[in-house]
Amino acid sequence: MWPVLQEAFPEEVVQATIHPDLLIPEIVIDAEITFADIKRSFYDILCQMEPFGPENMSPTFMVRNVYNTGWSKVVKDAHLRFVLKQDNCTMTGIGFNMADKWCLLTEDKPIDLVFKIDENEWNGEKSLQLKVIDCRLSE
Repeated sequence: MWPVLQEAFPEEVVQATIHPDLLIPEIVIDAEITFADIKRSFYDILCQMEPFGPENMSPTFMVRNVYNTGWSKVVKDAHLRFVLKQDNCTMTGIGFNMADKWCLLTEDKPIDLVFKIDENEWNGEKSLQLKVIDCRLSE
């Protein structure tokens, strides 16, 4: 069946007819929240939804209008360590392979984030952090 499909949809035809918007990966966001919503009790409720997997993905959140505190940085040449503030709440996060987004943090403008909430344990201390999936300048 595969060769028949290849004949029916040659790569050249697809490339010539596909709309450019269809080539942009889609991120499904479950809810828009604020940094003030991210508390241990909220995370504990999320953990009750485990185990996460293909039929039960961990929730993806969005937050708008957050600012770099000045403590964010590129780590290991490829990743972004975020330290961001919204109103009076500060959150840390990590964006793997997102060093190319560093310029957004240096503009001193608000940004929007898409992330999952994660628990970080370091030196015996546990804290909530953001596992950043994407970011952009706020509209």
